[in-house]
This record gives sequence, structure tokens and C-alpha cells, in this order.
Amino acid sequence: MAVTRKTAVLCSFVAGIIVPCAIEFGGRYLDSVGVHRPMWWSTVFTYIWPTGLWLIGTSEDLRSYIAFTISVVFNGLLYALIALLVGYFVSSFSKSRKNDLWSGAPGPHP
Repeated sequence: MAVTRKTAVLCSFVAGIIVPCAIEFGGRYLDSVGVHRPMWWSTVFTYIWPTGLWLIGTSEDLRSYIAFTISVVFNGLLYALIALLVGYFVSSFSKSRKNDLWSGAPGPHP
């Protein structure tokens, strides 16, 4: 089964939605059981959820949940855009376009 660009972008979009939700719910669980987050947590948080910086300074009200939802959707779009760009550059710079995974169609035959 060949991975098409559309499938890779869709999987990246879903991963971009799941990752921030897992981070947020995991962090809330750790806070509820009294486990302090390690010092490197914020660095990892920033790298894999860059749109989460919008949530700095929000309180626990309806606006914060709306901001969280917007942040998660934009993070999914960012992951999808990165997958699309990587797929484009991989397909354009590959020496052999025969059965290229990102193009969705087989290349020219020798």
C-alpha cells in the first residue's frame, strides 16, 4: 500500500490535534495527582505544540476553552502544512520518481 500525499497530510492533521490534547490532559492529570512537571516540560511543550503559546495568561472560563480549541485546530493545520511541504520536497528532489510515495502515481518507466 502506497502512502499518498493526501493520506500523509490527513494523518499529520489528526496527529496535530491529538498531540496537544494528550499534552493538556496529561499535564492536568499530573497536577491533579500532585506530580510536578519536570523543568524540560515547557521546552517540549513549545516544540510540539507551538500554537499553545496563545494559551499563556488565559483563565479557566469559556474564552480559554475557545482559545484551546482554536489552538488545537491551528496546530493540526500546522502539522498538515509541514507534512505537505516535506512531501513536496521529497518528491521534487528524489532522483528516482518511479513508484514515488508522495506523488500518488508511478513515475516514468526506464
